[in-house]
Amino acid sequence: TIVFSGNLLLSEEKIKNKIGLKSGAVLNEVSLALTREKILRLYREIGYFNAEVEFSVTGDAAIPLNKILAIRIEEGKQAQIKKVLLLGFGTLSAAKMKQIIGLRPGASLNISLLKDRISQLNSYLKEKKYYQVKIFNPIFELLPSQEGINIYLAAHLGKRIIVEFSGDLGFAKETIQNALSPETLSEDPMGL
Repeated sequence: TIVFSGNLLLSEEKIKNKIGLKSGAVLNEVSLALTREKILRLYREIGYFNAEVEFSVTGDAAIPLNKILAIRIEEGKQAQIKKVLLLGFGTLSAAKMKQIIGLRPGASLNISLLKDRISQLNSYLKEKKYYQVKIFNPIFELLPSQEGINIYLAAHLGKRIIVEFSGDLGFAKETIQNALSPETLSEDPMGL
């Protein structure tokens, strides 16, 4: 049997699905360490970097399958963004990039939402003709107080590709535009 306490933000169901422990599972130092890491990862995804997890196992030692695993979670405070540093975005407006990804000092960090916003930023950059853009995974620096976090987001924009049409092209303009879509150019700009 598995019993949870202290988990106000995440449901028992969500945690159980993530950790994969079932009643009757073998409990040892390795399985408990993996379980702790999976729970902490769940909390980090929603910005709780200083969450703590403790275990206690009770039950009759003579009956191996009659154990109770108590998982006590101390969620702590959600980390607040202190600084956002963007690298490799060239002359593009840092304020616009931060607006798209929704990062600003004092805001709470939600990594799942940040991943979606980075995808939106990627689309925005492709609209700006940076078809080969590569945005790297953000780096999070937890400050010593463990209540603040600095975020570093780097990108490689690649070359900006602008295509103009003129004269008799031998194909309909729409056919050429479809062949030069952002998807085609980001996959293989020279293999048109």
